[in-house]
Amino acid sequence: MDDTEVAVPWYEITFLKTVCSDRGREQEICQRRLEVESDDEFGAIQSAKNLFCSQENILDWSLRADAYRVQRTARSNSSPTGKRRQRVA
Repeated sequence: MDDTEVAVPWYEITFLKTVCSDRGREQEICQRRLEVESDDEFGAIQSAKNLFCSQENILDWSLRADAYRVQRTARSNSSPTGKRRQRVA
């Protein structure tokens, strides 16, 4: 990266669904985890929701998930964990 480039932060958004086990205990299940690049957290959430809907072929993310968690990540564009990274404008 040269001096003119500004690093845009990456955010990891995890979409979760709460389900009941056969013993009646609730647990959160990860439906999808996405990493997006965005100027701010709000933009990352909106981008991740749109990407989630596109990948699931649905109109509303809440049809497949009950909640989401957001975490800012410090990694570069290449992901050593093999997770899917998506640059969303």
